[in-house]
Amino acid sequence: MTGLEILEELLLGQRVDHRHPHAWDLLNGDNKVVAVLCDRKQHVSIAPCPAPAEPRDARKIVEPYGERVAWKVGADNIEAGVTQVRALTSRY
Repeated sequence: MTGLEILEELLLGQRVDHRHPHAWDLLNGDNKVVAVLCDRKQHVSIAPCPAPAEPRDARKIVEPYGERVAWKVGADNIEAGVTQVRALTSRY
């Protein structure tokens, strides 16, 4: 399973801003960015933002919100990743 296929599973029903070819900003109900998801060859990295933030310019690729990778979701832990994504969007 590729990172892009995993990403599709994680983001089902979620709102995102596709800021970069390999970076999706996960949005909460107020259209604030709560995490950045990046697809890799065989996993997806989830980097929560320290606080909800306004979407940033697409030109800044690396850590535009001060986020740091907290989870790596592979084919073996997609359900845990889905739980994390849902928790992030409902936390704020």
